[in-house]
Amino acid sequence: MDKFTRMIMGARRADIDSIRELKNYIYEESGVANKALRSLERAGITEYAYGHAYTFLQTEYQSIKFPQAVAKRPVEDLIKQALVLHKFLKSPTRYVKGARAARAAQIEGIKMLNELGYTISTDSDRLRRVSRLLGNDGLKFTGTIRYELMEAIDSTYDSQLTDQEVQLMIDRYASGEITYDRLIEDMRNA
Repeated sequence: MDKFTRMIMGARRADIDSIRELKNYIYEESGVANKALRSLERAGITEYAYGHAYTFLQTEYQSIKFPQAVAKRPVEDLIKQALVLHKFLKSPTRYVKGARAARAAQIEGIKMLNELGYTISTDSDRLRRVSRLLGNDGLKFTGTIRYELMEAIDSTYDSQLTDQEVQLMIDRYASGEITYDRLIEDMRNA
């Protein structure tokens, strides 16, 4: 178990040292994340930065800046922010170069979908879903956006799988837990 996970688990158990460590983590890493967000803003590519961070910030704080204040905040709120911070800081799209590469990969994915015959007017929901799921950070940087994968993601549209479950499958592939062939097979058999 890594240090971050131990800190989160300790904070959930109301361990005083873990909560103190969590507060320090949020204070320090929020500053780092805010610098990354500012550089992305200056480059004009905020919409392609790691989406969960922006969604979290907009819904929780109506801002695009991670709050550094930690006093008098509930532990669950701190844990939630720490998890989003951790994910954002580990994402290659927190850098301008990574966000530009992600944008290019997403555009390439849309071009491939158009070549497969999807059109915005007839398949807009499906197209948006496949495009969004192809926007996964892990996929963008493994370079494995292929027709076969798009078809497999599209095949989950009518299944009982939620977007989060499909995203989890993609994340497992991106982290090396399962092979590409296993990913395709799991999606098609869902």
